[in-house]
Amino acid sequence: MFTKQTLLELCTSVNADFAEIRIVESSSTGIQIQDGKASRLGSLNGLGAGIRVLKNGSWGFVSCENISEKDSIASSIKNAKVLATSADKKWTEKRAIAGIKPIHDVVSFKVKIDPRRVSFKEKMERIRELEAKAKEYSADVVNTVLNYGDSYFKEIIANSAGTYIEQEKILTRASLFVTAYKKGVRQSSRKSIAGTKGFEIIDKLTPENFSYKVSSKAVELLSAENPPSGKFPVILSPAIVGLFTHEAVGHNAEGDAVKNGNSIFQEKIGKQIASSVVSMADDPTFENAYGFYAYDNEGTKSGKTMIIENGILKSFLHNLETAGFFNVAPTGNARADGYSSLPIVRMSNTYMLPGKSSFEEMLSKIKKGIFVEDVGFGGYVFPERGQFMFNANSSYLIENGKKTKLLKNVSLVGLTLETLLNVEEVSKEFALSGEGGMCGKSGQSAPVDDGGPYIKIKEMLVGGR
Repeated sequence: MFTKQTLLELCTSVNADFAEIRIVESSSTGIQIQDGKASRLGSLNGLGAGIRVLKNGSWGFVSCENISEKDSIASSIKNAKVLATSADKKWTEKRAIAGIKPIHDVVSFKVKIDPRRVSFKEKMERIRELEAKAKEYSADVVNTVLNYGDSYFKEIIANSAGTYIEQEKILTRASLFVTAYKKGVRQSSRKSIAGTKGFEIIDKLTPENFSYKVSSKAVELLSAENPPSGKFPVILSPAIVGLFTHEAVGHNAEGDAVKNGNSIFQEKIGKQIASSVVSMADDPTFENAYGFYAYDNEGTKSGKTMIIENGILKSFLHNLETAGFFNVAPTGNARADGYSSLPIVRMSNTYMLPGKSSFEEMLSKIKKGIFVEDVGFGGYVFPERGQFMFNANSSYLIENGKKTKLLKNVSLVGLTLETLLNVEEVSKEFALSGEGGMCGKSGQSAPVDDGGPYIKIKEMLVGGR
């Protein structure tokens, strides 16, 4: 369509502080089966360009779909410059970016089974079978919903610093939601599996490791007890630790939130904000995870960023602009939701690092407490206030060092910094969730993942109905 030389020449043709062209080609398939019926089927294809120009401290951004001709890109980049230069300097913050060196790379991506080569009929048959097995597990199962999606992306990034990147990626995800009902009690369970992988993800799913597993949990919860209320020592599973790491910590570490005064981590770099056993990272290089990428959407090489190391706040997450503001190197966390969106600071795969204890050792030290197992439904997080409330789908009462009664509808309420300082032990066992998900911010969505070890917290406020 466009040669490398053409795109680089277009970026330097507008006499700006910085210019960037991102061309994105995409295709996706989505299927939803609910109670044995196909309730949503669809496929989408997209091709367009997002063009940014920085001139005299102001950005101009234009997106376009008609990119078959060189003139369409040329006129769009001129229009982006016009937008940048027409900004009212009186009311517009003066912007700048970090200095960057040019990178040239082509990243191809191979999967075992390319979902684009799997027929729609075959996808339907596999998804329908898994959903049917979940429904037939028990007469108490009253609702089953299975969602499947796959996406292909090819992106070209060229900028006036001389960077030229071509990269592609395939994402595949399936999620199952099951509701059970008996004698006036209703409980639900869910599970997802996702990654930067192909249809082999679905091929590995069976009724035993997926459908029955979700249904059995929903049915089991029908006879579970409500939790006690009060402050208790708590052990969090890797899934809950991942949720906490992403929602309560990760969003506070995003450079734009810190820059705009919307983070509790402001002016805390180099200071202790957590127990010394706590270390957290954001890592887009985590192989095959849902938040994996080789280069971010500004063409910065991805890499592992230590947010917290041994309790000390070490780094924020940055794109080119926030890196320039803080006078640091960009961390490769600029992400855009397609060609029509601006790259903004986003997480990728965010997790707490493993420690030295074991899950069994943690259990043995608690006389009465709560083991929080599965992520639940609802809840809230106010990152800028440092407050959160998480719901757990299933938990267990801990009595005299043993898991005893199954609990339902457990809620955890806390303050982020207080909770981080109250972490007493971190396990050797570690897991990235592998469930993936779409994180929303500023009207954009980005594929992410999270996880961690088991952690023991001195005490948390526990509630439920």
